[in-house]
Amino acid sequence: MNEPCSPDSTAQYIQGDVGTEVGGLVSEGLQCVAVLVGVYSKTSGLPIIGVINQPFATRDDAGKYVKDCFVYFVFISKQET
Repeated sequence: MNEPCSPDSTAQYIQGDVGTEVGGLVSEGLQCVAVLVGVYSKTSGLPIIGVINQPFATRDDAGKYVKDCFVYFVFISKQET
């Protein structure tokens, strides 16, 4: 017997579901897709750089998706022991 599935981000992505904005936030759909790539120091375990990309963040007047991309740098200084 098949039971109804709860919303799944992968299924929403594959189906191209578009979420509805409520109070300035979207809790499901393509607008919530984000990709994070991070680099960290193997010796200290601290982050060095990170890139977050939201490929379906908003739409322009023609209905084409406009992405948001954020790049973060963390500078690590050597601490004396």
